[in-house]
Amino acid sequence: MTVRRSPSDFAGGYRLDTYATILPWARLAMFALPSLVIGVLAAIWSARRASRFGVLQAINAQ
Repeated sequence: MTVRRSPSDFAGGYRLDTYATILPWARLAMFALPSLVIGVLAAIWSARRASRFGVLQAINAQ
């Protein structure tokens, strides 16, 4: 196994010649897309609830 130091590596890391980084794109998408959809829906739901309150009513509710 050869370890080389490369100036292009992030923060002066090391590169191993015998290993390759493999990203499971399907699994990443399987978790990222539903998380994104749930996050956007939660933000919209919260914003709609907040828009129904009047300003003084919202301050009084705290």
